[in-house]
Amino acid sequence: MQTNFDLEMYTVDEINKALANAVDAGAVNGSGTGQPLGVLNNPDVNQVTTATDGSAPSWDMLVDLETSVFTSNADASAMKYLVNPKTRGKLKKTKHTAGDLNYIMGTDGMVNGY
Repeated sequence: MQTNFDLEMYTVDEINKALANAVDAGAVNGSGTGQPLGVLNNPDVNQVTTATDGSAPSWDMLVDLETSVFTSNADASAMKYLVNPKTRGKLKKTKHTAGDLNYIMGTDGMVNGY
């Protein structure tokens, strides 16, 4: 008996996910040898210095990041934040400013308008 489960489409979807993950990994952390030079390894990418092992995100830090990008004449219409799941959670629980009812990351997933 046949099922309605499409094994070929499932396999294609799994391969596409694996390829997309590899492209993302190269774009973010690629060494530039046999793969793209990732953002984290590119010396021409502006950086905002925080603590040695990173620091808790704050509104001031996000404004500094935005300013750093604009200083390089980047295309603001395509700007996005790239964060890991731990930082995403922190942004959703960190108030915009003391006494403010809003969080840095809104329920719409937006941070500082991006």
